Amino acid sequence: MSTLFITTQFPYPLDNGGKIGAFNGISVVSNDDDVTVLSFTEERETVEKGIQYFKNIFDNVIFKDPVDHDVHIRNKPAKLLTTMLRSYLTATPYVAAKFVNSEMYRLIDECFENNHYDVVFIDYLNMYPYARYIKKHHSGHYKQMVFKDHNIEFELVEQEYRKQSGWKKWVLGLEWKRTRNYELKAIKDNSLVFTVCDENADYFKQFNRNVFPMKPTYDVTDADRSLSSEKSILYIGNLSWQPNMNGLNWFVDHVWSKIKQQEPDAVLNIVGSGKVETSFDSIEGINMLGYVEDLNELYQTHRAFIVPLLEGSGIRIKILEAFNHGIPVVSTRLACDTIGAEHGNELLIADAAEEFSHCVLNLLQSDKANESISARAKAFLKKHYSLSSRCDEYQGVLNLTHSVEF
Repeated sequence: MSTLFITTQFPYPLDNGGKIGAFNGISVVSNDDDVTVLSFTEERETVEKGIQYFKNIFDNVIFKDPVDHDVHIRNKPAKLLTTMLRSYLTATPYVAAKFVNSEMYRLIDECFENNHYDVVFIDYLNMYPYARYIKKHHSGHYKQMVFKDHNIEFELVEQEYRKQSGWKKWVLGLEWKRTRNYELKAIKDNSLVFTVCDENADYFKQFNRNVFPMKPTYDVTDADRSLSSEKSILYIGNLSWQPNMNGLNWFVDHVWSKIKQQEPDAVLNIVGSGKVETSFDSIEGINMLGYVEDLNELYQTHRAFIVPLLEGSGIRIKILEAFNHGIPVVSTRLACDTIGAEHGNELLIADAAEEFSHCVLNLLQSDKANESISARAKAFLKKHYSLSSRCDEYQGVLNLTHSVEF
C-alpha cells in the first residue's frame, strides 16, 4: 500500500509534541506501507540532517523537501493580520488558516500528477484545508482519506474565550464557534478518523461512528538511568504556546517558593523555544536554557519532571517521553488524565500548589520513591504504548473501513 502523509512540521529534531506526534503517526503507517511525507518547516538548517537521520530509521518513507512557512506569527503583525483576514473571508478557523500556503498546494498537485495513493493521511486539524483541496481536485487519485485530530481544538479556543473580557472575548467567541463548526464537519466528512486518546474518540463518536484512538507509540528504551544527587527539576515545553506559559507562571508564582523553603539548593531548568514575555532568570534557582536539541542528557541529570498544565486537551507527549527516559513526573490532573497512568504508581498528580510542591519534594528527597515510580512508568509505557500493538490496531481499523468513503 502507498500513503501520502501530510503534517504540520517536519519532524526533526524531535523537540516538541507536534513533531513527536507526527513522527509517531509516520512510524505507525509506515509499518506496512510506502509513505510520502509532506510538511512545513521553520528551521531550514535542520532539514538535511533530519532527512539523513530518517534514512537510518525508515526504509520505506520519502520525506519531500518541507515547505518553508512561518507558523508562529503572533509577534509578526503583518502576517497575523493577513491570516486573520483570510480566516474571516474563507470561514476557516485561525488554527487552519495560518497553515495555508500556495507552495504546499503546488507540492500536493505534483505528488498526484503521476501517483495514485491507497491512503491520504491528514495529520492535525491545522492541515485540513489540504484535505478539502484534495477531495475537490484529486478525488480519483486515492482510495481512502484518513484524518487524525490530535486535540479537540475548539475546546482550546473555548478555554481562552472564557478567560477574556471586552473585545477579545467577542473575537474569541466568534473564533470558538468557527473552529467548532469546522472541526465537527471534518469529523463527519471522513470515513475514518483517529484521535490521540480514548476520551476524544468517545466524544467524536457521536458525530461519526468510525472514530478510533491512535495513541502515541514508543520503542521503549531499556537503558539504565543513574539517579542524580542534584536537587534538579526539569521543565520542557514550547514557550510560545500560551497554556504552557500560563502553567509555568502558576508554578513559579505559587509552588517554587514552597520548594525552595524545604530545599534551598533546588534548581529548576526550563527548556523550550519561542519568544516569551516573562523570563524567570532573575529568580533564584531558575535557569532559562532556551532551545536544546539533544534532551537525553537532561533527562539523565534531573530528579523530577514537571507538567504544570492548567488548560488544554488531548494527550501530553512530554509525559510519555519522560516515562521513556526514566525521569519521574509530577503533573496536574488535566495534563495527564488521558494517558491512563495513576497517581502514586506511574507518576504523581497534584492540582493545588501545596500538593504539587510536596510531590516534587518527595522526588527530590527520596531515592526509593524516585526509582520505584520511574520503573513503574516505564513498564506502563511498554504495556500500553508499544509500536507493534499500534501498527496492528491501525491496519485492522483500516481494513475494517477500507470499503467506505463518504
